[in-house]
Amino acid sequence: MVDIVEVLTGSINPRDYLKKIRKRDLELNSFLGTNCPQVPMVTESGNKRKTLAGTVE
Repeated sequence: MVDIVEVLTGSINPRDYLKKIRKRDLELNSFLGTNCPQVPMVTESGNKRKTLAGTVE
């Protein structure tokens, strides 16, 4: 989801942008929490981190 926010907004820090939007919009926060699970993904450095993921729908 952070990648999508970065592309759509052009934000320099999309993680913080998403965090602030989720605080301001409780309905969005609820939707992301239930429809966008955290899944482990490999980072550029090779570490696994849980991150929000979603489908096109």
